[in-house]
Parts: sequence; C-alpha cells; structure tokens
Amino acid sequence: TEDSQWVFADATNLSVYVTHLDFPVSANADADDRAPRKRGALDIGTDNNACFFYCLAAHKNPEKVKKYVSRKSTRPIKLQAEMKSLYKKFTRLPLDFFGGVTLSNIDELERTFNLGIQIYTFGEEEEDEKEKINRGAYLVRRANPNYNDVMNLDLSGEAGIPHFTYIHDMKAYAPYFRCGKCNQLWR
Repeated sequence: TEDSQWVFADATNLSVYVTHLDFPVSANADADDRAPRKRGALDIGTDNNACFFYCLAAHKNPEKVKKYVSRKSTRPIKLQAEMKSLYKKFTRLPLDFFGGVTLSNIDELERTFNLGIQIYTFGEEEEDEKEKINRGAYLVRRANPNYNDVMNLDLSGEAGIPHFTYIHDMKAYAPYFRCGKCNQLWR
C-alpha cells in the first residue's frame, strides 16, 4: 500500500506452466485402415474423435502393442473394445457426438485413470523425418509427478487438425529433446 514502508525487492523460485492450447484433439481424417509405424509412435487410425482413448487403450495393453510392432502385418491393431470401456469411464456422451479431448481435460483424465500424461510434439514446420529427429521434440505438457505410471503422447496433426499418437518407444521417437526457452538439445 502507499503508506507501507515495505518495498518489493526480489522474487525467488517462481515456476509457471501454461498450457495455452485448448482445442479438441480429434481424429486424423486422412488416416487409412493401416496404422503407420514411425518414429516410435503408434498412430491408431480412428474415424471418430477418440484418438486419446485409443492411445490410452494401447498404454493399458502393452503386450498387444509389442506384438503389433514386432509383426510385419499391416492390419490395424485391435483396441476398440478396450477403448470403448475407457471412454465410458470418462463420459456418458455417445461417441458419435464427442468433439475430442482438449488439453484442459488432461488434469481430469489423469485423475480419472490414475496416470500421468506427458505430451510432446515436433512443431508445425514442414520438414522431412530426418530433420525433425535431429531438431528434437518439444515438451507440450509435463505429467503430474504424483503418478508413477506415465503415458507419453505425440501431438501432431495433418492440415491443422490436432491428433494424438501413442509413443511406445521414446528412444526411437526422439533421441533429442529441445528446450522451448533456450533451444538447447538434450539426449
């Protein structure tokens, strides 16, 4: 106040995490029936906006993911039954009317499924795959440290439509990570 003799001098230890993106993460409309295997991330092609719940089903079924990644077949991974039960645990809204998960829903999803959710991206620039890997992935959202089980997701998109893919192998996904503040590369 004006009549106070105290003056603000310095602030120590201030951390602010801002998730400035709040848009529905929806289905990859151009995805075909095959789920491509690239960069250690599993893109489970969906025709609705349940890509987050497919990723969660993949995380909860690591044996199916391991078997799928190791085989040479191009048939899609079968996780629809698991996805539907996880989806129903989160909302009663019919799947046809679901607009997708927003980043503001992630805290609630962590509490509901008792797991941390960490989200990465490579950015929006058009580059070939080798340049993206050498550039490093950026951290979009840090998982809540109170959870021992952490699911890693890639937030990417085609034609400006955001889409989640499940990261099953962090070393293959990105051998480097880039700091969003100083651009330093880290292994």
